[in-house]
Amino acid sequence: MDDQEAVVCYGCVGDEYLKTLIKKEGAAAKCFYCKKKRKAITITLLSDWIAEVMLSLFENTSVWERGDDLNFHVAEMLGRDDTDDVLVGDVCGELVNCSQWDIMQGGEARFDEFGLYMPRHVRPIEAERKWQDFKTSIMHKSRFFNQSGKEFLEWLFANIDSFRNFRTTDRNEDAVVRTIKATDCVDLFRARECKSVDEAREISNNPADQLAAPPKEKARAGRMNPEGVPVFYGAFDRETCVAELRPAVGGSVISGQFKLTRDLRVLDFKRLEDAYEHAPLSLFDPESRLKIERRKFLTTFHDKIKSPVLPKQEHEYLTTQVIAEYLSTQHTPRIDGVIFSSAQNSGGLNIVLFAHVVSLESVGEVVRPPHDPNKPTRGIEYIPETLRRHKITSVKFKFDDEKYTGHEFDPFGTYLDHDEDWDW
Repeated sequence: MDDQEAVVCYGCVGDEYLKTLIKKEGAAAKCFYCKKKRKAITITLLSDWIAEVMLSLFENTSVWERGDDLNFHVAEMLGRDDTDDVLVGDVCGELVNCSQWDIMQGGEARFDEFGLYMPRHVRPIEAERKWQDFKTSIMHKSRFFNQSGKEFLEWLFANIDSFRNFRTTDRNEDAVVRTIKATDCVDLFRARECKSVDEAREISNNPADQLAAPPKEKARAGRMNPEGVPVFYGAFDRETCVAELRPAVGGSVISGQFKLTRDLRVLDFKRLEDAYEHAPLSLFDPESRLKIERRKFLTTFHDKIKSPVLPKQEHEYLTTQVIAEYLSTQHTPRIDGVIFSSAQNSGGLNIVLFAHVVSLESVGEVVRPPHDPNKPTRGIEYIPETLRRHKITSVKFKFDDEKYTGHEFDPFGTYLDHDEDWDW
């Protein structure tokens, strides 16, 4: 085929980024494939672009007998449904072509006609570097008016509403940013440790206030809030709620049940472990490598959020506090709370509701019940007659044994190798 005549227009490819690129770089010509006259480029140039992507992000795995043939990957990149498509075949022909003169000069084809290829294992090196820079900046430079910190969080949580969990086919149940409806009557629990009989009586006399998020004057710093900012720390079951307090044997804990008074938008970090961005990713985008890293980094972000902080190391909460502040005040649309796994009770889930949901002082954010339009209320309220007292009789520890060599923990050890799922 004469390369001078073989041109392809933007209408013959499915990748939106590639369409835009052809419109920018191409010239008006009659397309060899659809016969329409519009912006087009030569097959040689298109093949060069695809070769750059293949060499950068894919590897030949024929020796392992794993992966897919070249036609499959080219069809995927071009957005063509058929691997036997004429355009796909012409591009692959360019990729595996090597003239006799090239062979005599010691050259070889860029790709193996019968080879198997699969995506290279991408470790989110740049994304991890951004995370470490963010932590350093927040903890040791400037928390307030930290522009670089805000830019990192904007980059990290961009389009988070489009992320879906790929382990379920129900679109109403797989969103990472999920809506919890007040009418769903979801069970939520909150607990307080009681160090005296008087304290227990105080809670039982007024559980609606004593078990709710504390007023700003009594709000202590926690995983998702700085001192003076009230939030609701709860769980979806009593066992998790009690375990999160880490009470001592012989101590007492009182828990109560709560319900929502309005619908809430919460970011579920647990679902984020198995999520993918609903928006398609173009491998022709120069930023595709960093976007792939971001997606991979987010799958392990839950571990960074839920990791327990040891006593006297509470300063480690600073990064999660800033994240919570960003989600509740800067992210659009606003996030009302977060869900993450319990570090104290395997299988348990915690929920944190932010200040604008639980505080009566959040102007414009309170809900006024229909029966009393002048009385403000929190976004969550106590359910009467649900108090339970828990006497701690024993505590069970679970731990993992590993050989210690003195080397630091590998920050990339949580990322899977070749058998992982790819969402390109």
